[in-house]
Amino acid sequence: MLEVRSRNQNVAYTDCLMKYRESSDFVIIADVDDILFPKSGSYFKDFSAWSKLHPSAAAFMYDRRFAQINVAKYIQQFSLYDTMKSLVVLNETVIGKSVYQTKNAETAWIHFPGLHNETTISIPNEKIFHVQIKSMVSIFAHLNYT
Repeated sequence: MLEVRSRNQNVAYTDCLMKYRESSDFVIIADVDDILFPKSGSYFKDFSAWSKLHPSAAAFMYDRRFAQINVAKYIQQFSLYDTMKSLVVLNETVIGKSVYQTKNAETAWIHFPGLHNETTISIPNEKIFHVQIKSMVSIFAHLNYT
């Protein structure tokens, strides 16, 4: 069997979208190092507001900025407060990630819908804060997995 260049991620993302299509209004496809900070304090409130403004949109795209954090080398030294306090956000914005409206989206990809992408709405940066953590020390670096 041949694999697509993206390691069949698009199939897995679309499968996730289809599984939760009936039970949720929105699905976020993101990496573990992506963090969305809703300005209102509520993801559902923010996404619902955009859905009312753009009811036929397949997705809402949020630009992202890279960020760096300091993470303790050993788990015993880890503090979530200290880690988040060390967050430094860079100014450059890059292509973001999408929040899919399950009623409209037919396919999912890591950044944007594969179909009906023309209905994707770009959300202004001041409406939500999206960062991707790029430089950190692994808290498990000292473990030997062999």
